[in-house]
Amino acid sequence: MVTAPYEGLATVPDKIISAHDSARQLVGLTPRTTGQWLTQIGL
Repeated sequence: MVTAPYEGLATVPDKIISAHDSARQLVGLTPRTTGQWLTQIGL
């Protein structure tokens, strides 16, 4: 499961996923606004 490593890291007080090493940044994704998401799913 993709979320398992992040769930584990969430329990480690000294481990913070910063913006520069987040999965979103590493794969080059840009977050969508709620409006963009709703438009893309046809609502």
